[in-house]
Amino acid sequence: MDIPYLLEETRQLLAQESRKSILLAEEAALLIEQLRDNIKQHNQLYYLSDAPLISDAEYDRLFGLLKELEQRFPDLITPDSPTQKLAVVIQDVLKPAQHLTSMLSLDNTYNADDLYDFEKRIRNLVKRDVEIEYVVELKFDGMGICLLYENGLLVRAATRGDGTTGEDVTLNVKTIPSIPHRLKEQMLAKQRIEIRGEIVMPKSSFQKLNRQREEDGKPLFANPRNAAAGSVRQLDTSVTASRDLTGFMYHLSYIERPQDAPATHWEVLQAFQQMGLPVSEHRKLCLSMEEVVAHVHAIEAQRDEFPFEIDGMVIKVNDLQLQQEIGSTAHHPRWAVAYKFAARQETTLLQGISFQVGRTGVVTPIAELLPVNIGGVVVKRASLYNADYLVQNDFRVTDTVLVERAGDVIPRVVRFLPEKRNPEAEVFSFPSRCPSCHSQLVHLDEEVAWRCVNISCPAQRLERLIHFAAKDSMDIEGLGERIIEILLQENLINSLADIYRLHESERRDKLMSLPGFGTKSVENLLTAIQNSKKNPLWRLLHGLGILHVGKKTAKNLVADPRIKTLYDIFTLSPEALQEIPDIGPVLAQSIHDYFTPENQALFAELEALGLSLYNETAALTSSAELPLRGKTFVFTGELDRMSRDEASELVERLGGKAVSSVSKQTGYLVAGTAPGSKYQKAVLLGVTVLNEEEFLKLVNENGEGRTELGEEAGDRLTAHN
Repeated sequence: MDIPYLLEETRQLLAQESRKSILLAEEAALLIEQLRDNIKQHNQLYYLSDAPLISDAEYDRLFGLLKELEQRFPDLITPDSPTQKLAVVIQDVLKPAQHLTSMLSLDNTYNADDLYDFEKRIRNLVKRDVEIEYVVELKFDGMGICLLYENGLLVRAATRGDGTTGEDVTLNVKTIPSIPHRLKEQMLAKQRIEIRGEIVMPKSSFQKLNRQREEDGKPLFANPRNAAAGSVRQLDTSVTASRDLTGFMYHLSYIERPQDAPATHWEVLQAFQQMGLPVSEHRKLCLSMEEVVAHVHAIEAQRDEFPFEIDGMVIKVNDLQLQQEIGSTAHHPRWAVAYKFAARQETTLLQGISFQVGRTGVVTPIAELLPVNIGGVVVKRASLYNADYLVQNDFRVTDTVLVERAGDVIPRVVRFLPEKRNPEAEVFSFPSRCPSCHSQLVHLDEEVAWRCVNISCPAQRLERLIHFAAKDSMDIEGLGERIIEILLQENLINSLADIYRLHESERRDKLMSLPGFGTKSVENLLTAIQNSKKNPLWRLLHGLGILHVGKKTAKNLVADPRIKTLYDIFTLSPEALQEIPDIGPVLAQSIHDYFTPENQALFAELEALGLSLYNETAALTSSAELPLRGKTFVFTGELDRMSRDEASELVERLGGKAVSSVSKQTGYLVAGTAPGSKYQKAVLLGVTVLNEEEFLKLVNENGEGRTELGEEAGDRLTAHN
């Protein structure tokens, strides 16, 4: 992808907005094709590379221009147009779809010896001395998909099903931005081809989706794989479109003219990329089994660094002619094998079931487990989600249960083992009253969750305070769960505002008299509280704990130029709030409803106690140009002077973007102590690598003394040097 050319083309296309109403049909047809190709390239950069080149506003202008032209010339609309991807369709049922070739499973290996045995079997089948190359790819833990293209157009997408016949999910898959409706010109695209791949959901998106579902009282997805599968198999395509899904293609299973096929699997993957199909960049061509073994071990050590869940690697013979010679069984191809990572499921004893009351009142059952080591982490507790999950799975105290942990996902109890159940184990009943305040629990319509609606509930108050002080909110160092519990117990705080009254002499003296609280620790805590008063507005907004408002939504709100102070948010109508990215009707109403007299009084209290309700971002965005606008940063390793989150915040405050993965479009990689695999990748791609001192110098040069940053912001930037 030629980035300078793409940017110049985008600029020229946006310049055509003024002529859109006077274009003739022939001119419009040419402009529409250019717009479609340009938008698709920006989609690829945004969704696959996490490295957008243009702002959301510029993208919206491009998309709007294309949409208006298609409305003027409806005969020019084609199924592969970006404007057609998010069309809402309600299907009656998912119809069966027969694959052109069977979707086989893979044989499994679990260690280096197994891999060497795999190579021995191949050599025994080939029966001659030949050099064998292997392609090693990530084994995504997602939903298998089969795409059928005819003359470059996507005509069908099907699930795996029984391997022979799957379900037709074409309309849903067409809403996934990374899946092209039309392939780019290439020999393979000019005939009928069937392509296999995986639909996946990023771990961060899965966690966000489950948090939202928990707040909405809906059942949670067990893992990203189930979330992806459930999203693709929807009857309502708008549901699929609303989920953050992407795809990775990895196998050419059918080609109409075999003579046109590349000679190797590696070349197939390259051809996929040339046609615009999403292909994982984490693949390696290995010249020996020794190289394969070294690579799979290296990736296994880094498995948690990937944004998607992976449960192993796939090793394939590279030569396609050799693949045919080696052949397949009825179950699996003999020329490929899966290397499975260490299991993340273990059995243990369900010792008890407790209940946790969240800050929104949702009551969640928690499994109290006999401690068990899963993937290097000792698990003592796991979520049981809700009453329905408890009842449907018939969990009982003293059961032997299977517990699963995948990446950063909260551990969950998968099922009990019937053969090990005590016949006298009692059926469990969900409580009817709040375990904290004993108020009657309420089961709202269309919710799975049971809620405590008592706003004075001690457990909810505790959770609200913990959330307010947390790292992603006001980030008050030293004010963790244990300290908050003590402060509540000693009646030193009862509300969010009380945190900022701890410096008062009477409260301070009482605090210093408590066991474990010395002069230095109290001074450090009060200093952290005082410093939090100068936090950017999005932190306070997130810390308030407004239903459905997460970190990203809080940042989107303060990025809106209409928001100069906290109060401005609540002067907007629900309809006006929906003009802000990622805010729908439910979230808009939740924000609007939060502005009660009680909460208005809280805002006034916080402001009187010295917190800034002013939106510093508004001053930044009103400036002529943000100094780091358009620059992308990735952080790896441990920084000495600040956390990576704090460094990311500095970048974002100056208009840059901090992302988690390295690509060709990354501007800078900032490497701290013990950098991970991102460092090697950045070096290979030619990305500029900075150490922490160089990064701070860059930030200071771009931020210090700039009047649009404001005095306080400039002071904070300078303080890091």
